[in-house]
Amino acid sequence: AQLSKLDIKCQPTSAAYRRIQLRLQKKNEVLVRLHFVAAVTKEFEKFLLLFQKEEPMIHLLYDKMGQLVRSLMSRFVQEDLIDDDFLTLNLDDPEKTQLKDSELVLGDQTREALRKLDPSKRRIELKGICLVLHM
Repeated sequence: AQLSKLDIKCQPTSAAYRRIQLRLQKKNEVLVRLHFVAAVTKEFEKFLLLFQKEEPMIHLLYDKMGQLVRSLMSRFVQEDLIDDDFLTLNLDDPEKTQLKDSELVLGDQTREALRKLDPSKRRIELKGICLVLHM
């Protein structure tokens, strides 16, 4: 029997399998990212559920989108810097705008996964998480 392309990719000898295997060996780093995504997903779920109704909701979109952006930014940026005009907020100098690492709102499970990393890897993962804000 001939294997399909999908079956071949799932074989333990495939490059994709080896790549995933190598990434999972860095289990703690992967867990940090997954826990952070899970924590942030809750913010998006509230927003998306609001707009899954039969009646028109477009009149709420602008305000609710602003609340979503503000909520996400408040995880990383000092509250007093966040105003209604997000586009003019200069985030180029993290020392002046970003919360201290201990104050970042990452979620309890993310913090727990970070604690399991050595300090140099912890710093790299925190920087990676904060880069989300600059995308």
